[in-house]
Amino acid sequence: MSSIGKQCHDFYSWLLLCDDGLSFFQKNTTSGERPIATMASSRIFSISSESTFISSPIFWTVAAILASILIYNLFLPPASLHRSSPVKPYRLSLLPGLGPLTLYSQRNTFLRKAFGDPETWHTSPPKQNGLRLNSRGHVMTIVNDVSADAKTFFNDRGLDFNQGYEVMFAGVPQLPAWIAPTPPAEDAGIDGFVMNLKQAIGGQRLTETIPDIVRIIVENFKTYPSEGGELDVHKTIYPLVFQISVLLIGLQEHARDINTVKALETPFWEFADNTGFMATHFPLLPWPSTVKKWIGAIKMSTEIRKTLEKRKKEGRRENDHVQEMIDRGASTKSIEDFVMGGLFAAIINSTGVAAYGLIFLCSNPELRDEVRNEMDEVFRRSAEERGDDYDSLSLTEKLSRVPLSVWETDFPTYQTVLDETLRLLLISLIFRRKLLTPSKVTQTTTHISSDVIRNREFVSFWLAAAHRNSNIYSDPLKFDPTRFARGEGKGDGEFVPWGAGRHICLGMRFAKLEIKAVHAAFLFNFPDTRSVSPQDGKAFSSDDVPLPDQESEHRRYPTKPVVLKYGTNHVSKLPANE
Repeated sequence: MSSIGKQCHDFYSWLLLCDDGLSFFQKNTTSGERPIATMASSRIFSISSESTFISSPIFWTVAAILASILIYNLFLPPASLHRSSPVKPYRLSLLPGLGPLTLYSQRNTFLRKAFGDPETWHTSPPKQNGLRLNSRGHVMTIVNDVSADAKTFFNDRGLDFNQGYEVMFAGVPQLPAWIAPTPPAEDAGIDGFVMNLKQAIGGQRLTETIPDIVRIIVENFKTYPSEGGELDVHKTIYPLVFQISVLLIGLQEHARDINTVKALETPFWEFADNTGFMATHFPLLPWPSTVKKWIGAIKMSTEIRKTLEKRKKEGRRENDHVQEMIDRGASTKSIEDFVMGGLFAAIINSTGVAAYGLIFLCSNPELRDEVRNEMDEVFRRSAEERGDDYDSLSLTEKLSRVPLSVWETDFPTYQTVLDETLRLLLISLIFRRKLLTPSKVTQTTTHISSDVIRNREFVSFWLAAAHRNSNIYSDPLKFDPTRFARGEGKGDGEFVPWGAGRHICLGMRFAKLEIKAVHAAFLFNFPDTRSVSPQDGKAFSSDDVPLPDQESEHRRYPTKPVVLKYGTNHVSKLPANE
């Protein structure tokens, strides 16, 4: 996830570049000089005083060129799309030059039409194991055969992770070298981003930040009603996880309380909610969704820069990784890229997993209580080893004094709950790009679905083909943490929520800590919580608890309304039902 975030926020780099270009244009205009664009346009419009502009040869030449470009982009797919191979090309695009737009707007629906439903593959095998399609001039092969292709996908050194997400996920335009900005060498590119992320969420930083993580969680709980509360996880757990992520990766100023964090959270979701086909493949075209994505990016950029400059101006120091970057002379742009990239990487899946983990747990009271008792036993033992009287400690003290090594210890029942939540939620596409570089390790022949992947082509693996596959998991749509004890999901590529092979999620350790801390605090403070329908108050069970909408990949809205209903909030400062 960390590399995904880096690529997403390269998007911001060229937005700032565009802003610099606009400033240059305005500067020349206000200084009395005629901008190049103005001089060029005046020449065009003064071609002839004896004829109208529309009848001029230049107009029709320009129109013909633009029409040709439009036809090329809309109707002509890459020639290699229809090559002879075992993988069939997709031929049903209304605009072949663009490819199937529903790959972005209704991704899982499109994939199910192409391959069939993974939940029924034990009786109705996949229609095909691979599909080659065009995505705005990029040839991409989508695969679903776990046994045949997962090992190659995750381990082939010729398949590049960063390039795959940069083009197919983030929508970073390919700027000419003479335009592209050059950040400071120390913090440049993916290597600089990875270096900063490892430092920001390293073991020492996590250890130091545990008390603050717990404080944030408990302070949020205090704002919930004291009795009879019904919690919409998208309005409570999502902002909470966002705030914790800002604490580790962003600026401390934005993590003070739930209100200050909204300055980043609102534009973040404006950005994340508008990463569709147009915003990804035509990032410079002012399409409505693209403009919304721009606005979200610019708002985040402005807020980070404003807060950063205020800190520097006041000479104030904060206990965050950004301060370490400032101390070693990192540029504002490098800090901005890291914060926005890191937040995207940290938030986009952790929010849904933390929220839905509680929905799943609270649909099964026996399992909920078993997990809470397991955690209570581990934390009690830790307190006794420290010499604390566990029963006399407040909720904040019980959790904030727990060392990182204990948080990362074995919670066998809870781990199955977390794994099952990840299995059910992570069902989208993950990307790679075939790149031949001077390095010999990349100069290999990559076979996917018995086809040779050509240089600069893309490969995508459908996670639902593993995580929802009825040949691997029995009753795959049911929340059933006991399936792992039966040996389900143990084969190569069958359970890969954190990646596999050469690309394991760099933020996994932090993600597990923040999710587990939220779950532990919630189960201790709201011990009787149930997942219920807000419409009739009926409690859901593991058999009928609503899953996330398969097309809601970032927000993960449920297919039916569901809230977390509790009896007593033991730390609340509010009266009942307020």
